[in-house]
Amino acid sequence: MYGTFGYPSIRAQSEVRAYRDLEEGDDCAGSSCDDAVMKIEIVGGIDQVDPDDDNVDVHLRLDDGRVFAFVVATPKNIYWCMQNEGKEYFFGVPPVFVKTLTIEAIGRALGAVVHEDGGKWLSVYGALQL
Repeated sequence: MYGTFGYPSIRAQSEVRAYRDLEEGDDCAGSSCDDAVMKIEIVGGIDQVDPDDDNVDVHLRLDDGRVFAFVVATPKNIYWCMQNEGKEYFFGVPPVFVKTLTIEAIGRALGAVVHEDGGKWLSVYGALQL
């Protein structure tokens, strides 16, 4: 689906949004995420994406300077991938699933990845960019 990639200086920044306190009551397990700001870049934009059946590469920049790469997909897209490859299974980089691929849904999902369980899901679903 995608490989590890850096954060190139030349990239279409068609969808970059900042999110603060996406959901009230997030438990950050003592971390300093109360003021955490995330900037989300949809690599290649979201204009040509089928919101119900697609996947996108996303860069998430945290206010501490770390950048994580994610695959965000709809469940229907994974079924399409299996059918397209003629297989009854799927494995690869674990995607973050959203019901629909919208910037709002992606922001809420990645906000949960950052905030829930003290951020432990960042290293499960995201690839730290160096």
